[in-house]
Amino acid sequence: MKREAVGIACCAALVVIALAGIAGEITLDEEDTGVQHRVNPYNGATEIAFYVILNYSEGVHCPELVFEWQVFVVEGGQETLLDEYTRNQRFRSCVGALHQVRTNSDYIVPVPGQRYKARVVIDDAKHDVHYERTLDYTVPVGFPAGIGVYAMIEDDVEMGYDLGGLSDEALEDLVRILDSLRGEFVQTASEVAFGEFFSTYVTPKDAFPAEVLVLPSLPQAVGESETGARITVSYNRMLLTFPVPSADAVSGVAEQVRGLEQDFVGDVLLYDGEPTDPVVPRAVFVHTAVWEVLEAAKEELADR
Repeated sequence: MKREAVGIACCAALVVIALAGIAGEITLDEEDTGVQHRVNPYNGATEIAFYVILNYSEGVHCPELVFEWQVFVVEGGQETLLDEYTRNQRFRSCVGALHQVRTNSDYIVPVPGQRYKARVVIDDAKHDVHYERTLDYTVPVGFPAGIGVYAMIEDDVEMGYDLGGLSDEALEDLVRILDSLRGEFVQTASEVAFGEFFSTYVTPKDAFPAEVLVLPSLPQAVGESETGARITVSYNRMLLTFPVPSADAVSGVAEQVRGLEQDFVGDVLLYDGEPTDPVVPRAVFVHTAVWEVLEAAKEELADR
């Protein structure tokens, strides 16, 4: 009996040791993945990049990270490589623990309606951690154009907008939008939630093309890529203009706006009369904060 009890005790000890080993295994777990936008300050192009945000299961010291990204365009079922890079990241100090890893592909100028894929591989040799994922994104037909603007914030309250960093061309674009909305459209509703815009105010019979203007804050860092190449940006908001040429584009635009993860409330404007240009929108949703930016642009341009 004693010999049997000792055997059971030994087995129990082995089980505890095994469970302790499993519990101590470090993993990288997804927090978020997706596509982020950026306005390139050099050429004004609206660009996209794939990104992943990962959390270590516990804080780690001095990880030896290797990031690998590949971006492909997909046409006719065939993948064509557009961009790739590999970057090693080392840490000079091992005092603090790292809990989160953020990485993004290089930015590309997307083609509306085009499908893209990105493959990302992350290895931490020191902690024997591996992660890989393929991301897939089809650019909606109503892909937005954007202009980055800077909101002055005090105690989490927006105190206005500083557009001093915008080019004359960007300011002129904003003023043209303001003049068009004020001179050619009639406001028909206010305090409208974006989710009500298409269902209530846009019909296939007489309200296409349409347009959506929103001013989201930036959920992701937009100033650099994992290649180490930095682009200095001086904006923390992005004025996005989504064209909605037909009913076929509604779902894509709605999905993009929902993806900004903000609640947009604004005004609905309808074109006064019958536009002679087929690309001029018949119905426009204007996020309330957009008006402040447009007015600030007019003042800034007048002062130059």
